[in-house]
Amino acid sequence: MARRPTIIDVAQRAGVSKSTAARALTDSSEVNDLTRDKVRKAAEAVGYERNHLAVG
Repeated sequence: MARRPTIIDVAQRAGVSKSTAARALTDSSEVNDLTRDKVRKAAEAVGYERNHLAVG
């Protein structure tokens, strides 16, 4: 069974840090629109789904 994509996979594909990827996916105002779009496309490409149980 294949493992689920993580935020690290998304960050690596988008070429950003793990923190930036996480901020981009939560619509933080600290991330510019171009980066946010790049991260969202990377998340879609790897099949990333947010783990709602892990959200603090």
